Parts: sequence; structure tokens; C-alpha cells
Amino acid sequence: PENPADFRPLIEEYISAVKGKVLILSSMLSRAMQLIYYFEYRSLLVLPWK
Repeated sequence: PENPADFRPLIEEYISAVKGKVLILSSMLSRAMQLIYYFEYRSLLVLPWK
């Protein structure tokens, strides 16, 4: 298309899709980190009594 405005909906759609994926990835990452910290903390608590 000769008119650059025709690209705007596509670009906005792409940006919103990327933002959604980044949000999902970051939430998954934070959950994984919380799980890792939780298990590390538990192992640190359990180790002295072994």
C-alpha cells in the first residue's frame, strides 16, 4: 500500500501480540523463580537436621 496509515493496524496488532507474549513469559518466569526460591529455602531449612 502507498499510504503508510494502512500499515498502522498491522503494526499495532503485532505490538499488542508481542506485549501479551512478553507479559505471559514474565509471569511464567516469576512463578518459576518463586518455586526455585521456595525449594531452595526448604532445602536450606531441612539440611541442618539431616
